Amino acid sequence: MPSFSVRTVGTAGLLAAALAASLVTAGPAGAVAGAPAADSAGKAVARLHIGDTQRACTGALVAPVTVGRTDVTQPGGSVQEAVELVPRTDRDVVMVKLARRVQDPSVEPLRIASEPAAASEQLTALGFGRTKTEWVPDKLHSATFTVGSVAGSTVNLNGSRDAVLCQGDAGGPAVRMNAGAPELVAINSASWRGGCLGADAAETRTGARDVRVDDLGGWIRQTAFRAQDDLTGDGIADLASVWYDGTLHLYPGDKAKGLAGTQTQLLGGTTWKAALQLA
Repeated sequence: MPSFSVRTVGTAGLLAAALAASLVTAGPAGAVAGAPAADSAGKAVARLHIGDTQRACTGALVAPVTVGRTDVTQPGGSVQEAVELVPRTDRDVVMVKLARRVQDPSVEPLRIASEPAAASEQLTALGFGRTKTEWVPDKLHSATFTVGSVAGSTVNLNGSRDAVLCQGDAGGPAVRMNAGAPELVAINSASWRGGCLGADAAETRTGARDVRVDDLGGWIRQTAFRAQDDLTGDGIADLASVWYDGTLHLYPGDKAKGLAGTQTQLLGGTTWKAALQLA
C-alpha cells in the first residue's frame, strides 16, 4: 500500500502522521473525498504547510494550543508555526508543538478514545487533502469508513466510491461519536487513493491504513504537558515563585497532588525582588 503520511513532529497539542518518502505532508490537503465536514469535530482539525512549498497535510488538535477553521478562506481560527516535532518510534504518529498557546472557547480539543477500533465499526475520517475534483480544497471534508480489521497498531479501513483518503489527508483524524462528543480513535496514514484527483486512473482501490492512538493517551498527555513549565525534566509542570523577600523558589509538580508540598530555593539570593515576570 503506497504511503502518503507526513513528517511533522512537535509537543504541545497537534497530532499528525509522520512523513514518509513521498512527503505525506506534502500534497495539498483535502481530506477524504467526501462531503464538507461539520464543526463538531472539524474545528479541532488543522492544515499543516511545509515550508514555502505547496506541500501540506492534516493534523488533529489534542491539547488546547491552536484553533482552526473548516474553511480556510474565512476569518477566524489561528495560524501558527510548528516549533518542535516529537515522533513515536513504534508507529506513524508525531506530536507537533506550536509557537503559542491559543485558547478559544469555541474549539474543543479531541478527546483520545479509550477503546480501540473494532471490526465493522464505522469511523469518520477528516482531512484537507485533495478530492476527486479539487487539487487544493479550501474546505475540510469528511467521509465514513468501515473498519475492516485491527492488527497491532494498524487500523485497516474499507473505503467506497464516496469515501477515499487522498494526498494531503495524512495526519487527519478518524473519530467516533461517544456520548454526543467526537473522540480520536486513529490517525490517517496511507491510502490507495482510488478516484482521487491526480491518482492513477487504473487504481480503483479506496481502502486506507490508519494508526491507533487509543493506547497513546498517556504519551500524548505527557508530551503536551512537557511544554508547560516543566523545569525538572520529568514531564510534569512545575511552579516557580518569587517570595516577598526576593528569593526564587521552585515547587516541583507531583503526579498525584498536582504540586509537591516541598519547595527548593534557587540561586540568586534576594536579587529576584526586582523581577516583574519569570519565563
